[in-house]
Amino acid sequence: MPNSIIAGIKSIFRRDSFPSPGLHHYLTQTPESKNRIHLRLDPDGHGTLMINANRVVHLNPTAAFMTYLHLEKTPADEAQRAIIKRYHVTPEQAQADFERVTNNLDVLLFPDKCPICSLPQLEIEAPFSMHPTAPYRMDLAITYRCNNNCLHCYNIQGRNCPEITTEKWKKVIDKLWDLSIPHIVFTGGEPTLRDDLPELIAYAEAKGQITGLNTNARRLSDSKYVQNLIAAGLDHVQITVESHSPQIHDEMVNRQGAWEQTIAGVKNVLASPPLYVMTNTTMLQNNYETLPETLDFLAEIGVPTIGLNALIYSGRGKDVGSGLTEKELKPLLTIAKEKTQAADQRLIWYTPTQYCHLSNPMEASSPANRITIN
Repeated sequence: MPNSIIAGIKSIFRRDSFPSPGLHHYLTQTPESKNRIHLRLDPDGHGTLMINANRVVHLNPTAAFMTYLHLEKTPADEAQRAIIKRYHVTPEQAQADFERVTNNLDVLLFPDKCPICSLPQLEIEAPFSMHPTAPYRMDLAITYRCNNNCLHCYNIQGRNCPEITTEKWKKVIDKLWDLSIPHIVFTGGEPTLRDDLPELIAYAEAKGQITGLNTNARRLSDSKYVQNLIAAGLDHVQITVESHSPQIHDEMVNRQGAWEQTIAGVKNVLASPPLYVMTNTTMLQNNYETLPETLDFLAEIGVPTIGLNALIYSGRGKDVGSGLTEKELKPLLTIAKEKTQAADQRLIWYTPTQYCHLSNPMEASSPANRITIN
């Protein structure tokens, strides 16, 4: 019997059976964009669909099975036979159910509009009401070395931990994949100080994981280095920008000339699609009065997503004494909402918020306003 026929029979047999539990990865890519889809299948048949690491859809066993068939590009007639065999339904019902799931998935995976508004039949779960079988994301602090010396850093000064070798980090990445964790962020310290960063990114990329980088971007001022990271498979980057003012930024990070390198790094990654780029600014006594100018500056250079957070009271941040009160943060949230909406940017408010002390930022978290509260 020809090998092609044997392969076809095996393919049909696999699709008739429920796929093995674990993480399944699907990638669609153009020169301008990248779409990363992960389907986590649990032993009990339930599934979790994760789209570009920022949208999560919980699936019952039936939807999980049909989603798997769709993502595997199973021909409609084969999918229909698999559904009939598994659920003992009529051909008409199998066809109708698979078409409905397929149409819904096309809206979720490639939305021209808000997918929630376009699919009113979907059930919206309250945050934290679902208990995932594994984390959606894992941050890896691959070094505590840093070429800045921020006085407000949440790390303890002089933290001198032995660094894990490249091979041991690869074993960590293997373990995360085996646990069905699809998203890794390399952080520190300053992760770009490790020469093996491109190698670690490439290793995770080969497994099918989304990779991100939290950085001060000083090393990203080298455009060749940026291209090396992108070639390795880097998907997104978050860059710390403390101010539009070189003087304020350099004082906060305690390094003369850091601002110039950081902004050069920001501009390099912005010029490197399909890399997803955002900045993050820590609002302190040092820089809060110039936040409007900083937001204007970031909009002018084309940053699409703005992150804001307040002081983290750990490490050096515990005693630095430059944190802001809820009263001081309230007008900054208002300014940030207005500025980012006017510039058609997304705003991520990282700061833990007590709604009784600060006006509820969730009131402005509709899709149209593009505000996310973490």
